[in-house]
Amino acid sequence: MLANRLDPRRHYIRDTSLSSYLRQRLREPGIFTYFHSETGSWVVACWIRKDQGIFAELLLLHTLDDMTRRDVARLEAWAQGKTPTMRELRRRTLDDARRKAVEDHEFQEECRRRKRWLGKKVGGIRGDHPMWEQPGFPVFFGDRSVVAA
Repeated sequence: MLANRLDPRRHYIRDTSLSSYLRQRLREPGIFTYFHSETGSWVVACWIRKDQGIFAELLLLHTLDDMTRRDVARLEAWAQGKTPTMRELRRRTLDDARRKAVEDHEFQEECRRRKRWLGKKVGGIRGDHPMWEQPGFPVFFGDRSVVAA
């Protein structure tokens, strides 16, 4: 969904049967269609701020007959608020990043705990046992492995 400012030289707003149908079906009075003169395509859009000429592009069509059931379903999901807003997408991305950071921290903590346990079993201090002198000694657990440095 792209936000644009109306440019009368490029955007020719037309009240078509498609826009009337979508306004009725979606119960959204701000739906309209326009012809984009540079690309030669039709666009289904919705006003964000009509007084300032700011609108959001919802769907790009080569001709007005290109509308499919899938397109209508997507527009219905948008009208019901089921599609995420930019704020929700940003929040989800940050939540995913935080969750990944916490999982990585917990994984590193588990690695340290297992290395300490292994160190106690084989001799305590790293230099006391030849196993620790080998570069890249792997510690395996679960589906991941860690190379002890």
